Amino acid sequence: MAKNKFPLEPSEKELGTWTTSLIVPDAGHYLGDLTITDRRIIYLSKFDTSLNAILDKAFFRVIDEEQYLVIPRDKIQSIKAKKSMLNKKVILNTDDNRELIIDYGMLSIDSIMKALESS
Repeated sequence: MAKNKFPLEPSEKELGTWTTSLIVPDAGHYLGDLTITDRRIIYLSKFDTSLNAILDKAFFRVIDEEQYLVIPRDKIQSIKAKKSMLNKKVILNTDDNRELIIDYGMLSIDSIMKALESS
């Protein structure tokens, strides 16, 4: 498991970090590290793997030339797991009607869901 480099708040607790894909419909398909804390979802985007590299910068922050997507937990309206034999995804919907898809390929998303469901 990768180690989160994003600075956490003093009392913020990291619940886990995974290397995943993040799909932002109409914006991009990113490969990087997903970190879930008790307060935020943090995604370090290492590569934009989409053909359309136009990026919606609404939630992104750049620290030391690394690009992070940071979503406070209170902005998340719904979390849904979508599992098939060959593909496991978590779909997040935010309070501003954005949909973000965490694509974990063939690997189990159970640990990601557990971290997202804990508070």
